[in-house]
Amino acid sequence: MRFLRRAYSNTAVTGPYPVVVLGDDNWDDYHYKTLFTVTLHLSARESVELTGVKILEKGQTEGRTNVPSVFSRLPGTYCSLGQALSYYETLATLPAEMAS
Repeated sequence: MRFLRRAYSNTAVTGPYPVVVLGDDNWDDYHYKTLFTVTLHLSARESVELTGVKILEKGQTEGRTNVPSVFSRLPGTYCSLGQALSYYETLATLPAEMAS
Protein backbone atom coordinates (compact mmCIF):
# COMPACT_ATOMS: atom_id res chain seq x y z
CA MET A 1 0.00 0.00 0.00
CA ARG A 2 1.15 3.53 -0.72
CA PHE A 3 1.60 6.01 2.16
CA LEU A 4 1.89 9.77 1.75
CA ARG A 5 2.99 12.23 4.38
CA ARG A 6 1.27 15.60 4.19
CA ALA A 7 0.85 18.66 6.38
CA TYR A 8 -2.81 17.61 6.80
CA SER A 9 -4.27 14.12 6.39
CA ASN A 10 -7.49 15.42 4.80
CA THR A 11 -5.55 16.77 1.79
CA ALA A 12 -7.05 15.68 -1.53
CA VAL A 13 -5.08 12.87 -3.14
CA THR A 14 -5.11 11.18 -6.51
CA GLY A 15 -4.85 7.46 -7.26
CA PRO A 16 -3.79 4.83 -7.40
CA TYR A 17 -5.98 3.77 -4.52
CA PRO A 18 -5.99 2.71 -1.78
CA VAL A 19 -3.59 5.21 -0.26
CA VAL A 20 -2.96 6.23 3.35
CA VAL A 21 -2.25 9.85 4.17
CA LEU A 22 -0.34 10.66 7.34
CA GLY A 23 -0.89 14.23 8.47
CA ASP A 24 1.51 16.05 10.76
CA ASP A 25 0.01 16.77 14.17
CA ASN A 26 1.56 19.54 16.27
CA TRP A 27 1.17 17.69 19.58
CA ASP A 28 4.45 18.18 21.45
CA ASP A 29 5.21 15.38 23.90
CA TYR A 30 8.25 16.56 25.85
CA HIS A 31 9.95 17.86 22.66
CA TYR A 32 8.92 14.85 20.57
CA LYS A 33 6.44 15.33 17.72
CA THR A 34 5.56 11.76 16.88
CA LEU A 35 1.78 12.01 16.43
CA PHE A 36 0.19 11.76 12.97
CA THR A 37 -3.42 11.80 11.84
CA VAL A 38 -4.35 8.91 9.53
CA THR A 39 -6.79 8.86 6.61
CA LEU A 40 -7.23 5.81 4.42
CA HIS A 41 -8.48 6.83 0.97
CA LEU A 42 -10.22 3.84 -0.60
CA SER A 43 -11.19 5.83 -3.71
CA ALA A 44 -11.55 9.45 -4.79
CA ARG A 45 -14.92 9.56 -3.00
CA GLU A 46 -14.51 7.17 -0.07
CA SER A 47 -12.15 7.54 2.88
CA VAL A 48 -11.82 6.22 6.41
CA GLU A 49 -10.53 8.36 9.26
CA LEU A 50 -8.45 6.44 11.77
CA THR A 51 -7.46 7.79 15.15
CA GLY A 52 -3.94 9.11 15.52
CA VAL A 53 -0.80 7.02 15.41
CA LYS A 54 2.54 7.79 17.00
CA ILE A 55 5.60 6.92 14.92
CA LEU A 56 9.10 7.02 16.39
CA GLU A 57 12.43 6.38 14.68
CA LYS A 58 15.24 4.57 16.48
CA GLY A 59 17.77 7.08 17.77
CA GLN A 60 15.35 10.01 17.61
CA THR A 61 16.16 12.38 20.48
CA GLU A 62 13.58 15.13 19.88
CA GLY A 63 11.51 16.91 17.26
CA ARG A 64 9.29 15.66 14.45
CA THR A 65 9.71 12.05 13.35
CA ASN A 66 11.38 12.01 9.94
CA VAL A 67 8.85 10.02 7.91
CA PRO A 68 9.44 9.93 4.14
CA SER A 69 6.95 11.87 2.00
CA VAL A 70 6.11 8.69 0.00
CA PHE A 71 6.69 5.09 1.05
CA SER A 72 5.17 1.64 0.94
CA ARG A 73 6.68 0.34 4.17
CA LEU A 74 8.82 1.95 6.85
CA PRO A 75 12.16 0.30 7.68
CA GLY A 76 12.54 -1.73 10.87
CA THR A 77 14.14 1.28 12.57
CA TYR A 78 10.63 2.74 13.08
CA CYS A 79 7.92 1.71 15.53
CA SER A 80 4.31 2.86 15.72
CA LEU A 81 1.44 2.78 18.19
CA GLY A 82 -2.21 3.55 17.46
CA GLN A 83 -3.62 5.99 19.99
CA ALA A 84 -6.98 4.31 20.61
CA LEU A 85 -8.49 0.85 20.54
CA SER A 86 -10.70 2.04 17.67
CA TYR A 87 -7.56 2.40 15.50
CA TYR A 88 -6.99 -1.36 15.71
CA GLU A 89 -10.69 -2.17 15.52
CA THR A 90 -10.95 -0.24 12.26
CA LEU A 91 -7.85 -1.96 10.86
CA ALA A 92 -9.39 -5.33 11.75
CA THR A 93 -12.40 -4.58 9.50
CA LEU A 94 -10.20 -4.01 6.43
CA PRO A 95 -9.15 -6.73 3.99
CA ALA A 96 -5.96 -8.44 5.22
CA GLU A 97 -3.76 -6.97 2.46
CA MET A 98 -4.75 -3.45 3.58
CA ALA A 99 -4.37 -3.98 7.33
CA SER A 100 -0.83 -5.37 7.39
